[in-house]
Amino acid sequence: NTWTQSSNQLDRVHFIEVKFPRKIFLTKVNIYETYHAGAVVKISAKDEDNQWVVIYNVTHAHVIRKARKFSPPIKRIMFPVDELRIEVDCLASKGYVEIDAIEISLSIALLFLSDMCPLPFFKYRSSCYFIKKDAVSGDEAFARCLQIGGYLANFETLEETMLMKDKLKKMKTGISYYVGGRNINSKKPGGDWRWIKHGTMTKMTYFVFSKGEPSGTEQSPENCMIFLAGDRYKIHDVLCDNGYNLGGYICEI
Repeated sequence: NTWTQSSNQLDRVHFIEVKFPRKIFLTKVNIYETYHAGAVVKISAKDEDNQWVVIYNVTHAHVIRKARKFSPPIKRIMFPVDELRIEVDCLASKGYVEIDAIEISLSIALLFLSDMCPLPFFKYRSSCYFIKKDAVSGDEAFARCLQIGGYLANFETLEETMLMKDKLKKMKTGISYYVGGRNINSKKPGGDWRWIKHGTMTKMTYFVFSKGEPSGTEQSPENCMIFLAGDRYKIHDVLCDNGYNLGGYICEI
Protein backbone atom coordinates (compact mmCIF):
# COMPACT_ATOMS: atom_id res chain seq x y z
CA ASN A 1 0.00 0.00 0.00
CA THR A 2 1.17 3.53 -0.81
CA TRP A 3 2.13 5.71 2.16
CA THR A 4 1.07 9.37 2.26
CA GLN A 5 0.43 11.80 5.10
CA SER A 6 -2.99 13.03 6.23
CA SER A 7 -4.32 16.28 4.74
CA ASN A 8 -3.85 18.12 8.04
CA GLN A 9 -0.23 16.94 8.40
CA LEU A 10 1.40 18.27 5.24
CA ASP A 11 3.88 20.53 7.02
CA ARG A 12 5.75 18.24 9.38
CA VAL A 13 8.24 15.38 9.68
CA HIS A 14 6.83 11.84 9.62
CA PHE A 15 8.27 8.43 10.48
CA ILE A 16 7.61 5.20 8.63
CA GLU A 17 8.63 1.98 10.41
CA VAL A 18 8.84 -1.12 8.23
CA LYS A 19 9.39 -4.75 9.29
CA PHE A 20 10.58 -7.31 6.72
CA PRO A 21 9.95 -11.11 6.73
CA ARG A 22 13.50 -12.09 7.72
CA LYS A 23 16.81 -10.56 8.77
CA ILE A 24 19.56 -9.97 6.23
CA PHE A 25 22.94 -8.27 6.23
CA LEU A 26 21.93 -5.04 4.58
CA THR A 27 23.88 -3.57 1.68
CA LYS A 28 21.19 -1.61 -0.16
CA VAL A 29 17.90 0.22 0.44
CA ASN A 30 15.55 1.16 -2.41
CA ILE A 31 12.72 3.62 -1.74
CA TYR A 32 10.11 4.03 -4.47
CA GLU A 33 8.99 7.67 -4.26
CA THR A 34 5.94 8.19 -6.48
CA TYR A 35 5.02 11.83 -5.72
CA HIS A 36 7.15 14.75 -4.48
CA ALA A 37 10.34 12.72 -4.23
CA GLY A 38 13.32 13.95 -2.19
CA ALA A 39 11.62 14.05 1.20
CA VAL A 40 13.56 11.18 2.81
CA VAL A 41 16.12 12.72 5.16
CA LYS A 42 17.05 9.89 7.51
CA ILE A 43 17.07 6.08 7.52
CA SER A 44 17.75 4.02 10.65
CA ALA A 45 18.09 0.26 11.16
CA LYS A 46 17.16 -1.55 14.37
CA ASP A 47 20.08 -3.44 15.93
CA GLU A 48 20.10 -6.56 18.12
CA ASP A 49 19.55 -4.41 21.24
CA ASN A 50 16.39 -2.86 19.69
CA GLN A 51 18.17 0.46 19.24
CA TRP A 52 17.90 2.56 16.07
CA VAL A 53 21.22 3.03 14.27
CA VAL A 54 21.37 5.81 11.65
CA ILE A 55 22.56 4.53 8.26
CA TYR A 56 21.65 7.56 6.12
CA ASN A 57 21.18 11.21 7.07
CA VAL A 58 20.95 14.57 5.27
CA THR A 59 20.30 18.00 6.77
CA HIS A 60 17.29 18.99 4.67
CA ALA A 61 14.78 17.72 2.12
CA HIS A 62 14.47 18.91 -1.46
CA VAL A 63 11.64 18.54 -3.94
CA ILE A 64 11.86 16.39 -7.08
CA ARG A 65 8.64 16.68 -9.01
CA LYS A 66 8.69 13.24 -10.58
CA ALA A 67 8.70 9.65 -9.40
CA ARG A 68 11.99 7.88 -8.78
CA LYS A 69 13.64 4.87 -7.18
CA PHE A 70 15.87 6.33 -4.48
CA SER A 71 18.90 4.22 -3.50
CA PRO A 72 20.78 6.33 -0.93
CA PRO A 73 24.39 5.67 0.04
CA ILE A 74 24.03 3.89 3.38
CA LYS A 75 26.49 3.33 6.20
CA ARG A 76 27.80 -0.22 6.37
CA ILE A 77 26.52 -2.05 9.46
CA MET A 78 27.69 -5.38 10.87
CA PHE A 79 24.42 -6.84 12.16
CA PRO A 80 21.41 -8.42 10.43
CA VAL A 81 18.39 -6.19 9.83
CA ASP A 82 14.66 -6.75 9.47
CA GLU A 83 13.36 -3.32 10.60
CA LEU A 84 13.90 0.15 9.14
CA ARG A 85 12.72 3.58 10.20
CA ILE A 86 12.34 6.14 7.41
CA GLU A 87 12.17 9.85 8.33
CA VAL A 88 10.19 11.88 5.77
CA ASP A 89 10.36 15.69 5.86
CA CYS A 90 7.24 17.06 4.12
CA LEU A 91 8.00 20.74 4.77
CA ALA A 92 9.84 21.37 1.50
CA SER A 93 7.07 20.08 -0.76
CA LYS A 94 4.26 21.88 1.09
CA GLY A 95 2.00 19.13 -0.20
CA TYR A 96 1.47 15.42 -0.35
CA VAL A 97 4.42 13.02 -0.38
CA GLU A 98 3.87 9.46 -1.57
CA ILE A 99 6.08 6.40 -1.04
CA ASP A 100 4.96 3.27 -2.84
CA ALA A 101 7.44 0.65 -1.53
CA ILE A 102 10.63 0.12 0.47
CA GLU A 103 13.02 -2.65 -0.51
CA ILE A 104 16.15 -4.00 1.18
CA SER A 105 18.77 -6.28 -0.29
CA LEU A 106 22.15 -7.82 0.43
CA SER A 107 25.10 -8.83 -1.68
CA ILE A 108 27.03 -11.86 -0.50
CA ALA A 109 29.34 -11.26 -3.46
CA LEU A 110 30.35 -7.87 -2.06
CA LEU A 111 31.14 -9.43 1.32
CA PHE A 112 33.46 -11.99 -0.23
CA LEU A 113 35.09 -9.58 -2.66
CA SER A 114 36.00 -7.38 0.28
CA ASP A 115 37.41 -10.43 2.11
CA MET A 116 35.27 -9.55 5.12
CA CYS A 117 32.40 -11.13 6.98
CA PRO A 118 29.72 -9.25 8.94
CA LEU A 119 29.79 -9.69 12.69
CA PRO A 120 29.38 -12.12 14.43
CA PHE A 121 30.67 -14.19 11.49
CA PHE A 122 34.34 -14.71 10.73
CA LYS A 123 36.09 -15.75 7.55
CA TYR A 124 37.52 -19.28 7.52
CA ARG A 125 38.93 -20.48 4.23
CA SER A 126 36.33 -19.40 1.64
CA SER A 127 33.24 -19.13 3.86
CA CYS A 128 31.81 -16.97 6.64
CA TYR A 129 31.06 -18.92 9.84
CA PHE A 130 29.86 -18.26 13.35
CA ILE A 131 30.77 -20.93 15.92
CA LYS A 132 28.63 -20.63 19.04
CA LYS A 133 29.56 -22.43 22.25
CA ASP A 134 26.19 -23.29 23.73
CA ALA A 135 23.92 -26.06 25.02
CA VAL A 136 20.89 -26.19 22.74
CA SER A 137 18.97 -28.81 20.77
CA GLY A 138 19.35 -29.33 17.04
CA ASP A 139 16.01 -27.66 16.36
CA GLU A 140 16.93 -24.60 18.41
CA ALA A 141 20.34 -24.40 16.73
CA PHE A 142 18.56 -24.37 13.36
CA ALA A 143 16.33 -21.48 14.48
CA ARG A 144 19.15 -19.45 16.03
CA CYS A 145 21.15 -19.39 12.82
CA LEU A 146 18.09 -18.14 10.94
CA GLN A 147 17.56 -15.42 13.55
CA ILE A 148 20.98 -13.89 12.83
CA GLY A 149 20.54 -14.02 9.07
CA GLY A 150 22.37 -17.28 8.35
CA TYR A 151 21.74 -21.02 8.31
CA LEU A 152 23.26 -24.08 9.98
CA ALA A 153 26.55 -24.64 8.15
CA ASN A 154 26.60 -26.79 5.01
CA PHE A 155 29.74 -28.82 4.30
CA GLU A 156 29.11 -29.97 0.76
CA THR A 157 32.61 -31.36 0.19
CA LEU A 158 34.75 -33.70 2.25
CA GLU A 159 37.49 -31.06 2.27
CA GLU A 160 35.21 -28.52 3.99
CA THR A 161 34.20 -31.08 6.61
CA MET A 162 37.77 -32.09 7.41
CA LEU A 163 38.92 -28.47 7.71
CA MET A 164 36.14 -27.64 10.16
CA LYS A 165 36.72 -30.86 12.11
CA ASP A 166 40.38 -29.91 12.47
CA LYS A 167 39.49 -26.40 13.66
CA LEU A 168 37.04 -27.74 16.28
CA LYS A 169 39.62 -30.18 17.62
CA LYS A 170 42.17 -27.36 17.98
CA MET A 171 39.62 -25.18 19.83
CA LYS A 172 39.50 -27.83 22.61
CA THR A 173 36.12 -26.72 23.95
CA GLY A 174 34.80 -30.21 24.66
CA ILE A 175 31.49 -29.08 23.14
CA SER A 176 29.67 -30.82 20.30
CA TYR A 177 28.43 -28.59 17.44
CA TYR A 178 25.31 -28.89 15.27
CA VAL A 179 25.58 -28.40 11.51
CA GLY A 180 23.06 -28.13 8.68
CA GLY A 181 22.63 -31.75 7.62
CA ARG A 182 19.11 -33.14 8.06
CA ASN A 183 17.45 -36.50 7.45
CA ILE A 184 14.17 -36.00 5.58
CA ASN A 185 13.07 -39.67 5.48
CA SER A 186 13.21 -41.64 8.74
CA LYS A 187 11.52 -44.64 7.09
CA LYS A 188 14.41 -45.20 4.68
CA PRO A 189 17.27 -47.35 6.06
CA GLY A 190 20.19 -44.99 6.64
CA GLY A 191 17.93 -42.05 5.95
CA ASP A 192 17.89 -39.47 3.15
CA TRP A 193 20.36 -36.82 4.24
CA ARG A 194 20.34 -33.31 2.79
CA TRP A 195 22.11 -30.01 3.40
CA ILE A 196 19.46 -27.39 4.26
CA LYS A 197 20.09 -23.82 3.14
CA HIS A 198 17.43 -21.06 2.95
CA GLY A 199 14.68 -23.54 2.11
CA THR A 200 16.63 -25.54 -0.45
CA MET A 201 17.78 -29.12 0.12
CA THR A 202 20.99 -30.45 -1.46
CA LYS A 203 21.60 -34.20 -1.50
CA MET A 204 24.89 -35.23 0.13
CA THR A 205 27.47 -36.45 -2.36
CA TYR A 206 29.82 -38.24 0.06
CA PHE A 207 29.48 -40.40 3.18
CA VAL A 208 30.03 -37.97 6.02
CA PHE A 209 29.31 -40.11 9.11
CA SER A 210 31.51 -41.85 11.66
CA LYS A 211 31.69 -45.65 11.80
CA GLY A 212 28.35 -47.15 12.85
CA GLU A 213 26.47 -43.97 11.95
CA PRO A 214 23.82 -42.94 11.07
CA SER A 215 22.09 -45.03 13.71
CA GLY A 216 18.59 -43.54 13.80
CA THR A 217 15.49 -45.60 13.10
CA GLU A 218 11.85 -44.91 12.29
CA GLN A 219 11.05 -45.51 15.97
CA SER A 220 13.93 -43.32 17.14
CA PRO A 221 14.50 -40.77 14.37
CA GLU A 222 17.94 -39.21 14.77
CA ASN A 223 17.47 -36.61 12.08
CA CYS A 224 20.00 -33.96 13.12
CA MET A 225 23.73 -33.89 12.42
CA ILE A 226 26.45 -32.97 14.90
CA PHE A 227 30.24 -32.83 15.21
CA LEU A 228 30.45 -35.04 18.31
CA ALA A 229 33.12 -34.01 20.81
CA GLY A 230 33.15 -37.48 22.41
CA ASP A 231 34.22 -39.05 19.10
CA ARG A 232 36.98 -36.57 18.19
CA TYR A 233 34.51 -34.41 16.25
CA LYS A 234 33.41 -37.06 13.82
CA ILE A 235 29.89 -36.64 12.42
CA HIS A 236 27.01 -38.38 14.23
CA ASP A 237 23.25 -38.34 13.83
CA VAL A 238 21.24 -37.48 16.96
CA LEU A 239 17.67 -36.75 18.01
CA CYS A 240 16.78 -33.16 17.20
CA ASP A 241 14.85 -32.22 20.34
CA ASN A 242 14.68 -34.72 23.18
CA GLY A 243 16.10 -32.64 26.05
CA TYR A 244 19.49 -34.31 25.67
CA ASN A 245 22.15 -34.12 22.95
CA LEU A 246 22.64 -30.43 23.69
CA GLY A 247 25.48 -28.65 21.98
CA GLY A 248 26.75 -25.56 20.27
CA TYR A 249 26.22 -24.82 16.60
CA ILE A 250 27.94 -23.52 13.50
CA CYS A 251 26.14 -20.95 11.36
CA GLU A 252 27.12 -19.90 7.84
CA ILE A 253 26.13 -17.15 5.40
